[in-house]
Amino acid sequence: MAKFENIRYQHPQKCLLTLTDNGYVIYVPGSVGVVLDDAMAQLWRAANGRSLAEIQPLTTITPALLPTALAALQKAELLLPSLDKPSEDFVPSVVQNLLVSVVIVTRDGRHHLQECLPSIVAQTYPNIEIIVVDDASSDRTEPYLQAYYPQVRILQQQDGPNFAAGCNLGVAAAKGELIFFLNNDTILDPHCISELVAAQLDCENVGGVAAMLRFYDNRPFINGLGTLVRRLGFGYDIGIGSLDVGQYAQVAEVPFLCFGAALIPRAALEQVGEVEESYQFYYEDVDWSYRARARGLKLIPAPRALVYHKFGASTGLLAQVFKTRLATRNRLWFVLKNFPLRELLLQFALYGLADGVHLVKHLWQRDYALATAVANAWLQFMAGVPGILITRKKTWSRVTREPVKLSALARPFPLPEMLSTLPKLTLNLVENQYRPYLETVTSHTANKRLLIISPDAVNSSMGGVGIRYWELAHQLAVETAVTLAIPHKTDLASTEVILCQYREGDADSLRTLVAESDIILLSGFTVFHHPFLRQVPQYII
Repeated sequence: MAKFENIRYQHPQKCLLTLTDNGYVIYVPGSVGVVLDDAMAQLWRAANGRSLAEIQPLTTITPALLPTALAALQKAELLLPSLDKPSEDFVPSVVQNLLVSVVIVTRDGRHHLQECLPSIVAQTYPNIEIIVVDDASSDRTEPYLQAYYPQVRILQQQDGPNFAAGCNLGVAAAKGELIFFLNNDTILDPHCISELVAAQLDCENVGGVAAMLRFYDNRPFINGLGTLVRRLGFGYDIGIGSLDVGQYAQVAEVPFLCFGAALIPRAALEQVGEVEESYQFYYEDVDWSYRARARGLKLIPAPRALVYHKFGASTGLLAQVFKTRLATRNRLWFVLKNFPLRELLLQFALYGLADGVHLVKHLWQRDYALATAVANAWLQFMAGVPGILITRKKTWSRVTREPVKLSALARPFPLPEMLSTLPKLTLNLVENQYRPYLETVTSHTANKRLLIISPDAVNSSMGGVGIRYWELAHQLAVETAVTLAIPHKTDLASTEVILCQYREGDADSLRTLVAESDIILLSGFTVFHHPFLRQVPQYII
């Protein structure tokens, strides 16, 4: 870890640390907040403008763990320089040019499509068709698509809202050999579909590929890489709230897919069957994934296929009471429809116990609307039992089933780390979950520290020399730690480059920056105004 001794850390511009009833919350531009524990908050405050040696006396974190904790703050983009690199440093090679049909079900989501569709059009994968299923929108989605995206095929669904039925409608119209189910409130990394297709082609007997969902407004943190279901509680997204440090790079399979971003071969859809429409929302992807697994198909992850998701933006249109009723009812239907008899009875007992606790809790808190939702869910479940039993028989008759064990599938994956909708970054997580991956990442961090001294202003209205120095600094930051020294205040912010101000003609304003660098890139104009630079031991460009 000696290479970190000379890094001088810096807070991002316009950041804020506040103390709430639930702990510290830090806000940086583009983030809705990250929850820190006392140790990480103390470290973050101490790190600004200091090196590792200067930080150590100001924190209670052990010397062995301190560089890793600092790296976690960097990876989370809460400290500069950032450890994240842009996706352009790797483009997957896809030999086969299979047609991918992107199927998006949308209801009153035109504002989401205005961001989602450009990211699909900008994909590096060349062979894509886009199908938008309009689930009875009232926001003039269809005229907007006709005007701005004439290449998009628009299907109207009249019996909504029903996400599951919309998926089936899109699949029926799709021409592709691969179907990519995608939420409307997402933005794709340019290589996302290439990554998904490459993963699918690299493995045999694939039933589906899970993309890596990250939070749209907390981009270093995971929203989900597929889903899982535990014996107690509801299903949830794998890794939700975790800092993405590469911990899922070697995961071979995920328990279930999330249809917010999942690539499925058409052959798998034909083998498993269509999406179960009776669910309407929630558990339709778990149900399909369970059936795929029981038929021996693999559900694999593509952790480099990045999708930035506006967490809760689409389902936020649904009332909480409505969501509670559907999720509670649907998990009961899911069990009744799919589980072998012995597992079914045990699971009903566990879910009955859990829902009983929820009911009492809601009544105790006088939240009668949610209490009613839980009760109505059970009533609707019982009313639907005859139909579900018929569906169960159709689904599993003449099918040789492979065992699908919920507990075994869920065991390798940690519990969520969230406070409401905010991810957490605690010292316990750093030490017990992130440490081996962060130490791998930081071991590849460049030793050389580059100081670029711009002779010209660097701001939002810059041109000429200033903009060239800005662009050069960010290009080089992909490979090494870069500090950009500028002669005036700036209104710009960067997560890749440390920005520092110096005073033209004032040698002292540059001496510290020079002493902390290994290589200096500058102009003859700068040397003229700061003659001491001719004598420094650093390598000069």
